[in-house]
Amino acid sequence: MARPRKLNTTKKESNEEKLQREGIKDELEKFSKIQTSTPKILKSDRIASSEFRRLRPLLEELPISNLDLNLLIVYCQLYSIYRQLKKEMEDEGLIIETYYATGELKERRINSASNELLKYSKELRAIAGMLGLSIDSRMRLIDHSVNEKENDPFAQFFGDN
Repeated sequence: MARPRKLNTTKKESNEEKLQREGIKDELEKFSKIQTSTPKILKSDRIASSEFRRLRPLLEELPISNLDLNLLIVYCQLYSIYRQLKKEMEDEGLIIETYYATGELKERRINSASNELLKYSKELRAIAGMLGLSIDSRMRLIDHSVNEKENDPFAQFFGDN
């Protein structure tokens, strides 16, 4: 799978590249913003709906649209499952021991919830990166205006300021 296109770069951009990047940003703004109400599918799940409400104001600051709503719903559902597995791990422990009726140890095994927890955490990280919820993915999205605001004494003369 190809890497997603970065909206901003840390390298010096030519005027043409800046115009192209600005054009992409303008096109992203044309998509309808993500809905503010909790989707019906999440309302029956308390953890998933609270995660949606927690993320909603943060996502309004990113170029996320209603096209990304299904991805956000899946993220919230996976987060709910992750939390349930985490609680199960806390209740049962990492190692589960089973005993014979005589009290003798039958077997010790790793809680299967730990493998599921790892699987869901990987999925959560992947979707978080797609939605801009991780620091790495946000760094790819932010405008490196600091580089653009460098004081160039010749910019005043050429009208690039």
